[in-house]
Amino acid sequence: MEDVLKTVNAGKRKYDMRTKHMDARRWLRKLSRGILYYASILDVIAQHHPEYVSLAWGAMKFTLVGIINHEHLVVELSKALCTVADVLPNAELKNLLYPTEQMKHAVAVLYTQILELLERAAQWYKAGKIRHFIGSITKPDIVEEISIAARRVDQLAISASMAEQRDMNLQQQEMRLEQKLTYEAVLEVKRITKARDFAIDAIDFIEESQVPMIWALNVDGQQDATVSLTEVLKHLILQVLRINHTMLTEKSLALNAAQFQSATTLADWIKIFAAVLRGIPHAYIVIDAEVTRDQYEAQWPQVFELLFDELKKQRIESVVKSVFRGAFCKTDAHGEE
Repeated sequence: MEDVLKTVNAGKRKYDMRTKHMDARRWLRKLSRGILYYASILDVIAQHHPEYVSLAWGAMKFTLVGIINHEHLVVELSKALCTVADVLPNAELKNLLYPTEQMKHAVAVLYTQILELLERAAQWYKAGKIRHFIGSITKPDIVEEISIAARRVDQLAISASMAEQRDMNLQQQEMRLEQKLTYEAVLEVKRITKARDFAIDAIDFIEESQVPMIWALNVDGQQDATVSLTEVLKHLILQVLRINHTMLTEKSLALNAAQFQSATTLADWIKIFAAVLRGIPHAYIVIDAEVTRDQYEAQWPQVFELLFDELKKQRIESVVKSVFRGAFCKTDAHGEE
């Protein structure tokens, strides 16, 4: 590269001494700057194919030295090389920013066109067809191919930039969605904690009043996919049997055992639930509706309406009050005598 720059600068100094050669000086000055771009490009090629770099620099120096005393040829050759140099400054940068296989191929094509231009220059000059050679350089074929290759690099860089922006937008959307979900999860945890604290406080208050109480709470905050309304009713019935001593007679136990064995539907278990409440003057039932699966959660008010109807049918005079905690409604209470 140093030899080529020396050749260009020597030609510039020569034409600086002759005022009538303004075009030659201008294009030589521009060419000396353009060679720096060639240097960075060819340095990349040198990492894999140093012989190509030697060929390129040698061809350029050989051509410049050969026509340095011909102003018109210097101007035309400098124009051709500067035209090519103008499209190269960002090629390597784009290759570094977007090192895709397509980009690597496009940059390789661009470098190949540059080498072809310089190789053609050397071959045609050796053949003695100086003006024909210069004309072939300035004709649009090889220079236009280089321009097309450079535009291809630009297009790939633009496409990669758009894809990068799209990915960034998607990442931002995902981050916003994640933040929203996190915020909603925090609110849900606060709501569940607050509601569970209320249920626990209600249980403590009821226990202090010495009123019989049965309950079903979702202690760990996780819904069990295997728990149904029937399973919870069985759990409540078992608690009632433990505190209702009037149901411990032999006759009652035999009757309850028969009912338990024959019960198959939710309505059957509601009837049993009402029956075991007989003999309890006053009772509280605290239900965490989230103890069951989602599809059952909203059915708890209906279950207790059926229970109260069953208490009437069986003429059971127990006073039963229920407290619900769940997403389907605010915590409320129902009673039946």
